[in-house]
Amino acid sequence: MDIDVVFEVLRAFVTALILLYLWRVGKHKQLRQQRGWWQIIGGFSLILFASLLDITDNFSSLNQYVVIGKTHTESFLEKLVGYLGGFIMLFIGFSKWFPLVSKLQSTEAELRNKAAELESKILSRTSDLLKKNDELEQEKKLLAEAEKQIRQLAYYDPLTLLPNRRLLNDRLAQIMAASKRNSRYGALMFLDLDNFKSLNDAYGHAAGDLLLMEVARRITSCVREIDTVARFGGDEFVVILSDLDAGKAESAAQAGIVAEKIRAILAEPYVLEIQQTGKAGATVEHHCTSSIGVVLFINHEDSQEDIFKRADIAMYQAKDAGRNLIRFYDLKA
Repeated sequence: MDIDVVFEVLRAFVTALILLYLWRVGKHKQLRQQRGWWQIIGGFSLILFASLLDITDNFSSLNQYVVIGKTHTESFLEKLVGYLGGFIMLFIGFSKWFPLVSKLQSTEAELRNKAAELESKILSRTSDLLKKNDELEQEKKLLAEAEKQIRQLAYYDPLTLLPNRRLLNDRLAQIMAASKRNSRYGALMFLDLDNFKSLNDAYGHAAGDLLLMEVARRITSCVREIDTVARFGGDEFVVILSDLDAGKAESAAQAGIVAEKIRAILAEPYVLEIQQTGKAGATVEHHCTSSIGVVLFINHEDSQEDIFKRADIAMYQAKDAGRNLIRFYDLKA
């Protein structure tokens, strides 16, 4: 087969493939509506038509089937019109299409830049939000700590860390309500230190503070977790025992055991390491006892005020009797 024939066949085949591809891609309506699309299709169609004429001209046996182009001149003109017309239409089509493609590429690049810019802003904003979240978490922790400190100051003695009067009243109300429900006695002890002032006078308030903290520790070691130990003020402490017995005598016996345990441990010597400004530290052994007044209560028979008053009366009876003693309030006395 002549090389020209092979070339013409390949050219027609490639042109046909291009047309087929463009036609299949042209199923998308948006693409067909682009300017220059149909000129490109028409241009490749004319080139294909001219290529087919070239092929038939190279096969003389097929000339009898060719309807158009009886002479070589007519055949040449037909091919010239096909190729020239095809290339002109391709030029027109691509000249309309390429600016659109360039514009689309520019738009695509712009969109990519916008997307990158947006992603950068999102990352920056996310970083800012994470930072703010960390700051809020830190503030939340600080607020929780501040709330804890406020509660500590509002309900606890800052020196001994025992409940103060406000929390003591609340605890007493709860224990009185429980006593009414279960018909069991409770007991309140009022403690006053017997030899506290002499320590303050000799070594100052720092020494007194050390002793008060040790007193708080010793009293707390003598009671149950359900009981309450509070600092009433100065060198005065209050102990509330809950859920004793349904019988008064049995409850008094139980309260007496706890009171005696407290009296005995508070009477033991106190060894205090005292630091004084401008002086060397000193170790002081101090003897300090306590006078304890005890009152029983049950079923809301008495008010809180009456309970405190009666325990205070019993405590002063212990002091008047010689100190380092326990006295129960006797309603008949």
